Amino acid sequence: MKLIQKFPHALFCCFVIAIFLVFPTQDIDAQDQPTAENVMLVLDVSGSMWGQIEGQAKITIARNAVKAMLEEWSGERQLGLIAYGHRKRGDCGDIEVVLPVDTLDSAQFSKIIAGLTPRGMTPLSASVKLAAEELKYSEQKATVILISDGIENCDLDPCELGKQLESSGIDFTTHVIGFDITEEDDQAKLRCLADNTGGVFVAADNAEELSGALAQTAQVKVPVATPEPEPVVMPDAEITAPESAIKGTEITVELDAPDGLEGYLYLYPAGRDKSISYTRVWEADLGGYKPATIRMPAELGDYLIRWEGKRREHLAETTLSVVDAEIQISVPEQAPLSTEISVEFEAPEGLGGYVYLYPAGRDKSVQYSKVREAKMGGYQPSSLRLPAQTGEYLVRWESSKRENLAEARLQVIEAEVEITAPEKAVMGTEISVDIGAPEKMDGYIYLYPEGRDKSISYSKVREAPAGGYKPTKVRLPAVAGSFLLRWENSKRDHLAETKIEVEQAEVTLTHPEEAPIGTEIEVALSAPDGLTGYVYLYAAGRDKSLTYAPVREGQMGGYKPVRLRLPVMPGEYELQWQSSDKRVLAESKFEVKEAKVEIFAAESAEAGSTMQVRVEAPAGLDGYLYLHKKGNEKQISYHRVYEGRLSDYKPISINLPDQAGEYELKWLTQRKEFLGETSFTITEKAQ
Repeated sequence: MKLIQKFPHALFCCFVIAIFLVFPTQDIDAQDQPTAENVMLVLDVSGSMWGQIEGQAKITIARNAVKAMLEEWSGERQLGLIAYGHRKRGDCGDIEVVLPVDTLDSAQFSKIIAGLTPRGMTPLSASVKLAAEELKYSEQKATVILISDGIENCDLDPCELGKQLESSGIDFTTHVIGFDITEEDDQAKLRCLADNTGGVFVAADNAEELSGALAQTAQVKVPVATPEPEPVVMPDAEITAPESAIKGTEITVELDAPDGLEGYLYLYPAGRDKSISYTRVWEADLGGYKPATIRMPAELGDYLIRWEGKRREHLAETTLSVVDAEIQISVPEQAPLSTEISVEFEAPEGLGGYVYLYPAGRDKSVQYSKVREAKMGGYQPSSLRLPAQTGEYLVRWESSKRENLAEARLQVIEAEVEITAPEKAVMGTEISVDIGAPEKMDGYIYLYPEGRDKSISYSKVREAPAGGYKPTKVRLPAVAGSFLLRWENSKRDHLAETKIEVEQAEVTLTHPEEAPIGTEIEVALSAPDGLTGYVYLYAAGRDKSLTYAPVREGQMGGYKPVRLRLPVMPGEYELQWQSSDKRVLAESKFEVKEAKVEIFAAESAEAGSTMQVRVEAPAGLDGYLYLHKKGNEKQISYHRVYEGRLSDYKPISINLPDQAGEYELKWLTQRKEFLGETSFTITEKAQ
């Protein structure tokens, strides 16, 4: 039996509670104890573990937590360690079996943990998979405890991995500890990994909660048949709680005792010696004790709240009754498949928990949503996405311990869903897909080559403000053939589809057959409206472009001409119009010709004077004249080369330096390509 069935959700948000659930305390009867098993601790050492909680780095909190756990680790349990993100930045393969599963050497374990430094990514799924393989999970019982402060960022799906490990493992369980993960969606992604392997997900919010759970976990031992010690009663300690409380709610307990007791408050069913929940007792800053809170169970009856010290000595106790309350949830009697429904709540405040969706007669949920209290009292409506399969379903409100608080039935019914698109369209163009369906559906329109199961593009389905759905734009591929447009929801369930024939298009590039080096050419584009992409320039036989320009439609239809600056190396070149997915729509060859480029300047000029320089070259060149001292690459000044109105180039005035010597002028394009040069002498100033 999986641990998720045997134990309720943890009350404290920290990873050691997951360990507490795996290895029960001495409160559990000896005959109920699981056999010793191999455990692999998977520790997040990614760069985000340098983040701080209450002024302390998360990696430091984790190191201290693990060290405290090791002090009470039973010698009958074997433990190993896998770390990820501790050696390289940006490397999803940075996963290491730091310590293989073996009898614990706590000194060595602590030393290794202390030496792990956060650096890189969060490949948590691959790390859990490696842990399972190290534990020989397909041959024997195995448990993985994952501590992560972030979600998967290395492509693998932890939810899907959980399913795979569960189906192929003998008795495999993953407990997931989300450390400082506050977003509900992020928690859900990690929770799914735990749920799919029968484990638990626990959220650890701060160091205080972590420290409190560690003090309790230090008592975790393999039980032995020894008599229970007599409780130590301290008459001067007192706890005050309500005489009764509504099931599932959270109560406040006041504490009165001499300073220095601390310990825990435990909740016991009347007449039972096994506690069902607990909370840490904290001293107040100004003396005395902070009020403590305890979540009530969903089962009605009499209970005992007992204050026990760090060594489980009895300090004080009080009784209370858990009573029934009007708790109900409201959902539609029926709703179309794949739509989103709203769940309304009527109940006393303070219950919390989640609302789950179950197929009728099944004990595994297919969807869930967190229950949140409203700011003005009561509860916010929760949203549930219905599956794409029709039938009877059960919506159940469960506490954080998975106790049933209330439930309601609904029927998921068929829906009239269709997508409409042109029967034919030109390759590379963008089409509009109209959507007809009940409101509150989601998903994407995917484009598949006919007969293939891998999509080549997709576009999100969006609801229109006035109802219905906005038309969805889909870019067609730059290749002719038969394709399928398919609407799939967020879980990739098939909702509707239609076929489209993508037709070949006549696409041409028009330009001069040849042009001088360094000049700019104009390329005219002819094609059906709606294409996009870029025109690229390649040297013949090369696959790396030299330059490119975007394709833009004209205001009156057609396409604006594209202008491209040619290289200064003569030779054969190729122009290609490529779509946004890098498919070639049209191509054409042309030649870049050598050109005569000259710079005319005086052979000599006086230091500090102004020299007139002119250039002669084919029209269309650009760039700058750079002044250098001969033999020195560092420029002294530079001057823009401008074309004149009659297509020649304007003269350039250059202020010469005061130092005599040999100098040179170099004409470089804006891409720093060399066009031409000349030398001259600067003479001493006349006295």
